[in-house]
Amino acid sequence: MSGKFASLQVKVIPGSKNSEIIGFQVDGHLKIKIHSKPIGGKANKELINLLSAKLSIPQSKFDFITGAKFRKKKLRISGIDQAEFDARINNLISMSHK
Repeated sequence: MSGKFASLQVKVIPGSKNSEIIGFQVDGHLKIKIHSKPIGGKANKELINLLSAKLSIPQSKFDFITGAKFRKKKLRISGIDQAEFDARINNLISMSHK
């Protein structure tokens, strides 16, 4: 098992028309719109599903460090170092804004 991990601060907007990664805010949080409402953990599950699919990282590698019940959250992603994770996120954001 690898000791590598990355972290990510996100701001989730639940109940949106579409689920999409918007981009980084001035405060460093990655803004993400989620279609599901925050009922019974559905928005959190959809958040992990979205990040997993877009970044090609298994869902099991994502854990909430803080904010599981709040819009601002901090996630820990196991098995990937911060530099590689940041490169994937930045590539994803630049591709979605073309």
